[in-house]
Amino acid sequence: MGSPKHQEVPQAACGHTDAVHHPPDREEIQRRKLRVKETLRCPHCNEKLSKWLVPDTPFIEWSSEFQYICFNDACAYFADGWATLASQGSPCSYRFMFDPPTGGCYSIPVPSAEALRDGIVESE
Repeated sequence: MGSPKHQEVPQAACGHTDAVHHPPDREEIQRRKLRVKETLRCPHCNEKLSKWLVPDTPFIEWSSEFQYICFNDACAYFADGWATLASQGSPCSYRFMFDPPTGGCYSIPVPSAEALRDGIVESE
């Protein structure tokens, strides 16, 4: 008897996007970063960024009351971050963050997929 045939499941049925399997190249990511202020989309997965209320803490000074963060768990930047940081001895990942007043694109570390989600606010 042969082994059962492998049945391929469409990516959409699994909740995955092409961004996980075929992320944009570095040049395209750089082009997208230049447009983040207008698009408010993650340059790595093209998902809409979530408006995030910065925490009230004496340890970090933020440039504004709100930042924009990619909370797409299927984003290649976030998904690949676990292995990248584990290789450096850190058990966490990072998400893409956009700082509106400065126009800066940054990484924000997260210890879990749920971290920072309590700061998401409704878009205007």
